[in-house]
Amino acid sequence: MDSLIPPNFITLDVEIISDENLSPLADHFEEPAFVLGNQKIDNLYHLSLEPCWFNEEDKTPENCANFFVEQISKLPIELRDLWNRANSRTFDFGFESGNTLPYYKSEISADTLLKIATIGASFAITIYQVSPSEDGRDQTQECI
Repeated sequence: MDSLIPPNFITLDVEIISDENLSPLADHFEEPAFVLGNQKIDNLYHLSLEPCWFNEEDKTPENCANFFVEQISKLPIELRDLWNRANSRTFDFGFESGNTLPYYKSEISADTLLKIATIGASFAITIYQVSPSEDGRDQTQECI
């Protein structure tokens, strides 16, 4: 039997790419966020962060974005300079496509989008496909 999975918001990842080592930012964000990755790839440093304090009712794109905008706005000057010098800073909102009705609608206010732009970040949306197998297990998470 197939699992019915409605479309939904998963989380917000803040992705930072820089010519400089981003470990000081990673260290700073260990408390208020998950550090998903902090590594050097082909001479560029990549840092990926995700909020960690939201309960499911409060975990919305708007709340996640405002959380990171607030955290970044109050960075100490040396860390804010590191943030500002990064090659790219992206707020990547992740959604799961689902395999059943109803549709999922999420709104991010103009005020929040302006705040994201004000701290020098871009905005991205990633939609993850759901493709459950015949027995209801999600094939994308299955080891082959």
